[in-house]
Order: sequence, then C-alpha cells, then structure tokens
Amino acid sequence: MNAELILTQPGIYVLGCVVAGLVVAALLYWGNKEVAQPYRVLLAMLRGLAVGLLAFLLLGPLLRRVDTRTQRPVLVIAKDQSESAYDQIAALQPQLDELRSTLEAQYDVEVLAFGEQVRAAGDTVRDASSDLSSVLKFVSETYPPEQLGGLVLLSDGIYNQGNDPIYAAQRMVAPVYTVAVGDTAISRDIAIRDVLYNRIGYLGDRLQIQADVQATNASGGRTTVTLSSVDAQGGRVLERRTININSADDFQTVDFEVELAKAGVNRYRVSATTLADERNTANNSRSLYVDVLDARQQILLIAATPHPDVSAIRQALATNKNYELDFTLAQNMQADLAEVDLVIFHNLPSAGQAIDPWLKKLDERGIGRLFINGPGAELTALSKSQRLLSVTAKAGSGNAVTPQLNGGFSLFSLGEDWQQVMSTYPPVQAPFAEYGQLSAGDVLLTQRIGRVDTDFPLLVLGETSGHKTGILFAQDIWRWRLAEYQQAGNHDVFDGLLLATAQYLALREDKRPFRVTSAQRVYTTSDDVRLQAELYNASYELVNTPDVAVDISDAEGTNYPFVMDKVGQSYRLRAGRLPAGTYTYRARTSFGGEDYSASGGFTVRAVELETLETTADWDLLRRLSAQQGGISVEGEELSSLTQRILDSDRAKPVLYQSVRTRPLIDWPWLLAIVLSLLAVEWFVRRRLGTY
Repeated sequence: MNAELILTQPGIYVLGCVVAGLVVAALLYWGNKEVAQPYRVLLAMLRGLAVGLLAFLLLGPLLRRVDTRTQRPVLVIAKDQSESAYDQIAALQPQLDELRSTLEAQYDVEVLAFGEQVRAAGDTVRDASSDLSSVLKFVSETYPPEQLGGLVLLSDGIYNQGNDPIYAAQRMVAPVYTVAVGDTAISRDIAIRDVLYNRIGYLGDRLQIQADVQATNASGGRTTVTLSSVDAQGGRVLERRTININSADDFQTVDFEVELAKAGVNRYRVSATTLADERNTANNSRSLYVDVLDARQQILLIAATPHPDVSAIRQALATNKNYELDFTLAQNMQADLAEVDLVIFHNLPSAGQAIDPWLKKLDERGIGRLFINGPGAELTALSKSQRLLSVTAKAGSGNAVTPQLNGGFSLFSLGEDWQQVMSTYPPVQAPFAEYGQLSAGDVLLTQRIGRVDTDFPLLVLGETSGHKTGILFAQDIWRWRLAEYQQAGNHDVFDGLLLATAQYLALREDKRPFRVTSAQRVYTTSDDVRLQAELYNASYELVNTPDVAVDISDAEGTNYPFVMDKVGQSYRLRAGRLPAGTYTYRARTSFGGEDYSASGGFTVRAVELETLETTADWDLLRRLSAQQGGISVEGEELSSLTQRILDSDRAKPVLYQSVRTRPLIDWPWLLAIVLSLLAVEWFVRRRLGTY
C-alpha cells in the first residue's frame, strides 16, 4: 500500500498555519509571569501544535492511498460425465491429476463436471444427456474475461441437449483446449432418431405417431419398424412397416396411427429390427408415453314426454365428443344417477311425475341439474325442487318470448356474436308466472316480450346447497336451432349456449378434505419427483399441523417411505430421481380424530438420448479449439497440453489497483489529537493554578 498527502491549497498556506500556531502560543504565554519558564514552554508548544494542526485541517488536505492486489489467472477443467464419455474420461484421471498439479504453479485451477447440468466435479453420476453449450455459457458468465486463463474441455464431442457449442463459445474470450475421447469409427447402424407424437390425448381419440428412422452404412438392406403397446403383462404388436434402405446414409419417416382405448399413462415402443454386424443396438427402439385423459362426462336427459326439444338438445351436446348423453322418458327411468355428471329435466316435474327421489340422490352427490320448463310445467313443484328461484304460476297460457343476453353475466365467457344471432331467433313459449328474487347465481338470458325488454328470467344459473342448478323457462327451443341454421348455415350459437351451460353445471368442485397430487403424470429419470398435498379443516381452511407420511411403490413392490415437508399452509415432497417404471403413491395423515388417505400414480420414463449417437465427434472439438485459439488433442496426449498452457500469454497474473482519496479532516483520530493537546494544556494549567 502506498500513501500520498495531497494539498488542495498553495504550500505557502501551510507556513501560515505554522505562523498562526506560533502567534497564538506567543500571545498566551510569552509575557505570562505566573507560570514558571519550563511550564511556559510546554504549554506554548501544546497550544501552538493544536492551533497549527487545526488550521492545517481547515485547508482541506487529502490523503491518497493506492492498494495493489495480484490475481492469478483461473484455468477451468470441465469433464463430460454423460453416459457416452464417462468411462473414457475416468480412465484419464491420473494424467488429469498430474496436469492439474503442474498448472497450479501458475493458475488457480477449478474442476467442473457437466452433462445434464454444470456442477463441481467429484460425484460419480453418469448423466443421461450432454449439453456442451451449458458449460461454455457457465464459464463465460462466471469468470471475468481478464481473469479466465483458459478452458480444458474433456469430451467426446457428442451433445444432445442445448445449443450449438461453436456458437455458445463465441462469448468466451479465452482459449479452449479440447481433449477428445471416444470412438470415431462409423459403424453399420440403424436408429430410431426421433418419435413425434402428442404426449396428451383423450380417450377414444386416434393418435398419430411419426417415427424417424436413420440407417448408416446399410445400403441395400431392409428393416421392419414395429409399433407395440407395453404394459405390466408385456408387449403387444399393434402395427408393422417394412422399409428398404436405399443409400449409405438413409433417412425415412414411418407413420403409425393408434386408438387410445385406455385412460391413464399408456406406454408404446417403436423398434426397428437389428442389422447384421450392428454394434449399437440400444438406439433401435424408443419408448413413448401418452397421458390419456378420460374427460368424458355423463349427461342424462329425462323428459316427461317425447318432444322436438329433446332432439335439438341431443344434437347440440353431441358436438362435444367428451359428453356421453343418455336419454330416457320419465316413466321408463332406470338409470344409475351415481354415474352421471349432469341431469337435464325436460318439462319435469309434472303433474303425473314427481322427481323428489331422484333429486335426493343428486343432492347427496352434489350433481348438477338443468330444468327446461315451458307453459305446461308444474311450476309449484318446480319451486320446491330447487332453491335458486321461486316461481308462482299465474292464469294464462304463457308468453311468446325471445332471448335477451345479459351483458353482466359472469359465470362463464359469452361469445361476441351471441346477441346478434339471438336477435334473429323466433319466439318460444315461456310460462306466464310471477318470478321471485334470485337467491344465488346469475341470469344469463332475460325475456323479451314483443318489443319490450323485461327483467323476467329466461335462463338462470347458480349454485345452492352444494350443487349447481340451471332453469330455462322455455319450450320449443328447437325453433332456435333451426332458425340459426337457416340464417347462418350453422348452429354455433345455439350449440355453444347449451355446451357452455352443460359445462358449468357438470363441473364439480373438489371438496375432499385431504388431497395429494403429483406435479407431473410422466417424469423422466432426470427429473425430481414432486408431490403436493392439502389438508382442510371443518371450515374448509388450509392447515398443515399434522405430519403427512407418503409411501411410493414401484411395480415390483419396492417401497420408498417419505414424510412431506410443511411449506406455508400446505405440504410438499421432493422425492428425488427414481428409476424408470410405473409408480403408485399413498399418503396418510390424522387430524381432528379422523384418519385421511389419498393415493395416485405416475410414470418415470428413461432418457434414451445417450444411446442415439455413440460415434465421437472429434471434428467439432477441433473446430471449437481453432475458433478460440486453443488446440485439440486426443486423450492419450493429455500431458502434451501442459507446456502449451503454461506458455500461453494468458498465464500471466493480473494486477488490480484500487485508489482511495479521503479528506484528512474526516479522520476522527486527527480530531482526537487536537482535543488531546488542548486537554493536556488545560490539565497542566489547572495543576499550576492559573485557571
């Protein structure tokens, strides 16, 4: 550290400070006969020094300090720990240790491992994929350019994740020394390079599967590509395709189509028959997992009598393949109400048909219901059958009404053109009645009688007593569907109205007090399995007072016990990585004297990227080193890098200087000196009795 005093005023001013100190001291003590001669000199010196130093500080002098620090360059050694390169690089560990020991004389050496992610070296994990660009990006962002002396990259040049490493290295202003491992010989091979498909499907859909098949050094041969379904009992062939290999580097696409007939995670395998003399057969097959959702909802339509409205309703709901609609007349009703998601009553209840037993079963299960009632309906019984709206019949045959859309409706989104299309609908018959106050929910349609817009509800929707209810006060709505087709050539608005209504009424909120879900239905062996749990008290408030135990089991019966972490008001579990397979989980807890449990399942699929390409790409490593000003050597020549790296112009230490300038008057110890001088002067004069 170097220090320098800087004057902000001319040097003559410093002499003035000295003179000021002498003058003050002389005025106080030159002719003072009360103090003996030795003490007079001492007191004059104390007062002169204090005044002179204080005057000097008032001139604003500065103290400049220069700190110098030496930073050795950093050399990063990055080892590829992917499956394809792990063993070859592990065999080079003695030479690598020797290289590191030698280079530590001039460099600060840091060792990293990479594959799926960049991390500090030291583990023995074999990564299922390789991302060369990630380590290049990490090094360029972590170490300043002036500090980075170089990167020694040990790899086979194969990457199957991330960006092009040549492009990623352009941000790095340091040499890259590559050490090439692996086998560069191009052997006879056939591989399923990629499989394109939708990972989520719906029950009953047909899934399109596109398999990319690449053949190398196999001109004139042929292979059979097979699509199979795989379950616990084994595999079942679904379809086969035989293809001819027309060139030394042949690439073809094979298309399959399969019906999704089972809900849940379905596993399929695409495989190609092995060629003669083929060395790498691991890339001859690829597994794919499809999460098949059973989104179908059961809707039961019960009518008092046959009516054209029934046909219109059935045709509208049939446009959504996720709805399964059953129809029955009330007098023939035998359906199991426990299996339905929504019940539509047409002109029910009626004078000859009570529906109270059916409603009781629906109430027990929280199942939604839609009442469609015209002028002939039994309105008194309807009022008793629901708590959404009270209706009292009045004398008369009914009103001819057209629908008027309520712009303030908020239970679901409305189509932009609904009102325009509905204005062309012909009148239908609505009951002549007195409508009470809506207790819950919202009005979707109001009645327009002639040219008068009224507040009378035509279609109301809402939720009461734990279930959803809808009431449509109209008969002959088939006229609307027919009129829309005559005007627009489609039934989009009519069908959209009924579909949106059915979707709202059929959707039931999960009221279970204890529920556990998996973050994903399908994981890979590189993913951490994550579960979430929620526990509700009697007031339906989240609590996490008790512990939650979870058992995860695989298909062979191996059990993995866990205890979930309490996070906020819920629970979380990070179970880590699991081997490929099908798993089930069961969570248990006790709260308020009750035992609760929840279960589910998920699938872990293997990451097969490292088996797709096993031929080392040394040319990529050479181009990378050439671009960055380094060299590329084979694994056996690793020791030859030592002298090249030591002779690099980046092997020089970097000097860092920091300059700090501070006014002397800001230094508290200088003020303490001035006060000390004055204090000593006062103390001496006090003892001499001159005060």
